[in-house]
Amino acid sequence: RNLTVPAGATLNAPAWNGNHGGLLAVTVGGTLTNNGTITMTGRGFRGRGHACVYRCARGFQGEGVAGLGGTNILANANGGGGGGAGQDDASGGGGGHGAAGTNGGNGTCGACREACPIPGGTAGTSIGAADLSGTVFFGGAGGEGGADEDGGNPGAGGSGGGAILVRANVIANAGNIDALGTGGAAGSNTACGGVGCGMGGGGGGAGGAVRLQAITSATLGTNLVRVSGGGGGGATCGTAVGGAGSAGRIGVNAP
Repeated sequence: RNLTVPAGATLNAPAWNGNHGGLLAVTVGGTLTNNGTITMTGRGFRGRGHACVYRCARGFQGEGVAGLGGTNILANANGGGGGGAGQDDASGGGGGHGAAGTNGGNGTCGACREACPIPGGTAGTSIGAADLSGTVFFGGAGGEGGADEDGGNPGAGGSGGGAILVRANVIANAGNIDALGTGGAAGSNTACGGVGCGMGGGGGGAGGAVRLQAITSATLGTNLVRVSGGGGGGATCGTAVGGAGSAGRIGVNAP
């Protein structure tokens, strides 16, 4: 049998929810033709954020292979660390996968600070084999920004890309195959009656995994298989941003 994803159509699977999801696996005995979009963007490890009002506290770590994480500036395996507590602007670390993410920007030295400067979240680590020949992982989520003394809430971390596994006799791709990480959110000082500036931005989620296996041939196009990480969200005083999520991994096995 053949499978065609027509132009304008989308093929995906449910997002990871902590127990299941996050994986799109397709086996086609004949030809897989994709003219639309096959995507697991933002459906891997989850970024989180606090509802307002949330002040003078560290941000959530991004979810990674070690689990959901807590409020900590350290990396959570491939999940980024949360921004540090205090006034102003400490931001979350980017998630990791194909490489480490980037660290969240440090804050300044104002009220209720935990250190001077206030530390940004540590980037999530790289994980997995480059060719996806072994275990396949989701992209790590970005860490939440750190909370200042007078705003609404920090920016949530972005979620990592999920995983796409395709096995077919022939793969003919003219559309997009995406497992992108999503961007971290900007902090908010105006939500819920907050004032001033200084809520940290969330770190971006890392790209996920795309493994493609074709028995006879694979035509993938140029720059149509994408696993880029998301960018970091801005802190509200403008002195820092969340760290960027790293790119994910692509593995192709075809003659």
